[in-house]
Amino acid sequence: MKKNCMLTLAAVMAFSCVPASAAFAAQPAATSQNTSATVTTALVLQEDVDKSGDGWEWSGDNKKLTLDGFTQDIVSGSIANAIELPKDSIVYMENENEIMISGSGTAGIYCEGDLTIRGSGSLDLEVTGGTASGIRTQNGGSILIEDDVEITIDAAYGLYVWNAKGTDPLITITDDAQVKAYINNQDQTIYVVKENGSNASGSNWFHFSNDIRYDKYIEEEYVLLKAEGVLNDTDDTDETEEADKTDETENTNPFTDLEDHPAKDAALYLYEKKYMNGTSATTFSPDAQLSRGMLVYLLYTMNGSVDTTEAKEMTFQDVPANAYYTDAVVWAVNNGIIAGYNDAAFGPNDPLTKEQFATILYHYEKMQGGGFTGAWSFLLDCTDRDTISSWAYEPLCYFTMNDVLSISDSGMVNPKAVMTRGDTAIALANYLQSKETEA
Repeated sequence: MKKNCMLTLAAVMAFSCVPASAAFAAQPAATSQNTSATVTTALVLQEDVDKSGDGWEWSGDNKKLTLDGFTQDIVSGSIANAIELPKDSIVYMENENEIMISGSGTAGIYCEGDLTIRGSGSLDLEVTGGTASGIRTQNGGSILIEDDVEITIDAAYGLYVWNAKGTDPLITITDDAQVKAYINNQDQTIYVVKENGSNASGSNWFHFSNDIRYDKYIEEEYVLLKAEGVLNDTDDTDETEEADKTDETENTNPFTDLEDHPAKDAALYLYEKKYMNGTSATTFSPDAQLSRGMLVYLLYTMNGSVDTTEAKEMTFQDVPANAYYTDAVVWAVNNGIIAGYNDAAFGPNDPLTKEQFATILYHYEKMQGGGFTGAWSFLLDCTDRDTISSWAYEPLCYFTMNDVLSISDSGMVNPKAVMTRGDTAIALANYLQSKETEA
């Protein structure tokens, strides 16, 4: 393999989605590995503070984390990430390492700025949960993967750069390094959110660029990335063949738990629009409860994920600074779509009833210029209307009248029923498709 051949994603790329990847030869696995106990807590590492444990050592002065036979298994709960690093950190890997964490919005490795991963070892990352990512940088950070590192990622997003700034390369894979990503949508192998993009109205989301051509190769259910993946401008790849490969991967259902579920079509509609993701590469969890954090994130994404840097800061103690829903909470509260329980508590993981969901969505609809105007009178035709909270009556009237929410065959609107992810997918698909019809 030729050394110093680089796969680069630059911040000045065109903002268009062209999924891509590259095939590579498998690297030999390490023949020896240190044995260490499983770590069950998050590693939150800081500058100038040295720490060490089973299979890991952190040099605060050098901002270097060495993983050597490291195993970590966390059910996250309120934990944001498995490993959190300060900006300009280095992860050096030897032998075989493994990180497993579950929870929406979590990351296997999270860095506040530039992150370099090097060494001769391997890392298996299994990050379960909606919008979870394998490796994530934030606040102008970039990702450099080099030497002989082998990384395998099973998460909703593979390499994730948030709030990207400047014109330097954001993601670089060089030398003999390689990444294998088990991603349910190959568009999400590399996922970048630019600070402002070229659109003054808000952020631009993009995955791959037309400026650099890739060898488009999907091996079964995973995407392969390595240095030799970039094709030069003189390459004559058969574009028709590439289009045929794209057609084969589109309009498929990657989620085994949706196959016979009534929310299947709605969930895939939102998934294809990149508004709603699965909880893993093969599951959507349509019967799992919807949370307040999930809903505001969905509405925030539907609204274009606008920049919140100038918004009023929140004081909620239960909203982490780097959770997937953090910016969404700031945006939603600032726009009157939702409120916290008090100045300190938002309850991002709390479930939502049907009437609560309708009220939040109605506030979003009013922000878009919709909703009832002037004097109106509407008698909701359901047998349980007396159980509807007074503040939810108008939203439920509006959304049942517009076929966003339904009344059951037995004539009940069920205002106190807890919304599931499947219920939410159906309601939001109805809402968005009604807007498409109006347009």
